[in-house]
Amino acid sequence: MKKVAFFALVVFLSLAVAGPAGASDKSDRGLFLRSGDGEPFPALAVGTTVEVRVTGIVARARVTQVFTNPTPGWVEGIYVFPLPDGAAVDTLRMTVGGRVLTGKVRERQQAKAEYVQAKQEGRRASLLEFQRPGVFTTSVANIGPGETVEIAIELQQVVEYGHGRFGLRFPMVVEPVAGPAAPSFAFHVDLAPGFPLARIESSSHKIAVARDDRRLRYAVDLAAGTAPADSDFILEWVPAVGREPRAVFFTENVNGERYSLLMVMPPDAPEAAAARLPRETVFVIDTSGSMEGDSIEQARQALLLGLDRLAPTDAFEVVRFSSDANALFRRSVPAAPGAIGQAKDWVRQFTADGGTNMLAALKIALGDRASGGLLRQVIFVTDGQVSDEAELLGFIGQHLGDSRLFTVAIGSAPNAAFLRKAAALGRGTFTAIASTSQVAAGMADLFSRIEAPMLRDVAVRWSDPAAEAWPERIPDLYLGEPIVVTARLRGGAGSVEVEGMQGDEPWQDELPTAAEVHGAGLDKLWAGQKVQALLDSLAAGADVGDVQREVTRLGLRHHLLTPYTSFVVAEEEP
Repeated sequence: MKKVAFFALVVFLSLAVAGPAGASDKSDRGLFLRSGDGEPFPALAVGTTVEVRVTGIVARARVTQVFTNPTPGWVEGIYVFPLPDGAAVDTLRMTVGGRVLTGKVRERQQAKAEYVQAKQEGRRASLLEFQRPGVFTTSVANIGPGETVEIAIELQQVVEYGHGRFGLRFPMVVEPVAGPAAPSFAFHVDLAPGFPLARIESSSHKIAVARDDRRLRYAVDLAAGTAPADSDFILEWVPAVGREPRAVFFTENVNGERYSLLMVMPPDAPEAAAARLPRETVFVIDTSGSMEGDSIEQARQALLLGLDRLAPTDAFEVVRFSSDANALFRRSVPAAPGAIGQAKDWVRQFTADGGTNMLAALKIALGDRASGGLLRQVIFVTDGQVSDEAELLGFIGQHLGDSRLFTVAIGSAPNAAFLRKAAALGRGTFTAIASTSQVAAGMADLFSRIEAPMLRDVAVRWSDPAAEAWPERIPDLYLGEPIVVTARLRGGAGSVEVEGMQGDEPWQDELPTAAEVHGAGLDKLWAGQKVQALLDSLAAGADVGDVQREVTRLGLRHHLLTPYTSFVVAEEEP
C-alpha cells in the first residue's frame, strides 16, 4: 500500500458561516407588506446588516433586517431573503419597542399555527421558514403605523478553500429592485484566521481593511459604509507564503456526544497540474432569457476557453438549451481542429432567449457516450434559475453512470444552492463566476483541477467503527478542491485514515489525534450535512414520511431551521 503524505488536513478552530452562496428564483426576494388578507405589495425601504465572525476557517454570521411600516394601518411584513448555501440557521430574535424576544424551533405546522394565532390575537410575532435551499422567509405580524421591527437571524457554515485562498460569498441581491435604487446593506467581517495574511480582497465590492498583524486580527467593512443590495458580497483572504494551516482535524463534545470535522486538502503541486488525462468533455450552456446581458457573454467566454483546452486525444460535444435543447453533434467527436472551429462558430452565435428546460439538456449530456473508455466530464454553465429542482436532481442521480458533473454558476446572484447540490450528486465540483473579468481565471482554475484528479474512490475510515459520517458518498479529490467530512462518534475521536486511488495505485494516509475545540457548533454542522443528505435522498426514491420524521427530529434536537422545522416568536400580550 502506497503512503504519500502530500495533503494537509485543515482543522477548524471555531464557529461558522459563509461559503459560496446562492438563492433560487430572484423574482421573489424582498420585503412585502400585506394589510389583513389583501394582496402583498412591495416595500422598497428595508435595511440589512450582516456581521460575520471568522475564526480559523469556520465562521458565524448574524443577519439583521429592519422592517418599517410606512402605511397608516397595521400590516404584516413578509421578507424573502437569500442566505448562504448549506447554512445551518439556529437562532431567531425579534426586537420591538425595546424588547428582545428569542424564537423557539417547532415542527413546521405547529410553528405556523402559533404564528397565525398570535397574528389573529393582535400580538406581534415572527415566523422564520425554510422555502427552498438558499431561500428563507421571515413573516412579521402586526407592525403598527410607522413602527419599526428588527429581526436577527444567526447561522453558521464552513468557509471555502481552494488553491491557497479562503473565501466567503454572501447573497445580498434583493429583487425586484436592483441597481442604485436597491435597498442598501452594511457588511462587517471580524477575521481571525490564526495565521498572517498576504492579501484580503473583494471582487464584488470596494472594502476597507483594518489590519492588526501582531494579533492576527483583521476588520473588513464596505468602503462606503453601505452598498446597494444588487450583487452578492464576495471576500477572499490569502495566507502569507508558507503559512497555510497544515494540520486539520477537529473534535468537540456537545451534550455528551462527540463530533468531528475533517478537511482533506490536496497540494498545489506543479507536477500534478501538468498531469493530463484523455477525457470526453460535454459542454452544456444555458441560453435562456434569464442569461441575457453579461451572463450569456460570460458563458460564451467560458465555453470558448474550454474548447481551447482540449487536446487531440480528447473527445467533446456542445449542448445548448433554453425552452428546448439541442447538440452540435449527434454524439461526442474527436477534438480535431475542424470540429473545434465548428464548435466555436456555433457558440459565438448564442443569444439569450426563452425558458429554462434544463432536463432536456441533461438527457442529452448524460446520454450517448464516446467509445474508448475516456474519463467523462460534463461541464454545465448556467445561472441555475429553475423551479423543478427535485426532478432534475432525481434525473442526475438515476442517469449519472460513471460521468462527473461540474456546475458553473454565472452572474452576480446565481442559484448556487441548486448548482452545488447537483455537483455533489454528480461527484463533481461547483464553480462560481461573478463577473466577466473573472471568467478567464475562473475557468482556467476549473480546467486545471478537473484535468488533474488527485484521488478517486476516496474513503474516510474513523477509529470508531460506529461513526456516522456525512457526506456518505465522498467525491473525488481534485487539485485545489478540498473534501469536508463531518462525523458523530460514539467513543473518542482517535485517529482517522484517508484512502483512495492515486492513478492506478492505492493510496493511504493516517491522521493521529484531533484538536479539541469548544463552542464551535460541530454538532450543528454535522446535523446540517445529515439533513441535506436526507433531503437529497428523496430524489433517489427515499420514503417521504421517513425522511420528514428524521429531518424533523434533527431540526428539533439541534435547534435548526429545516423544511420541516421553523422558528417562531411571539409577544405574550396584544
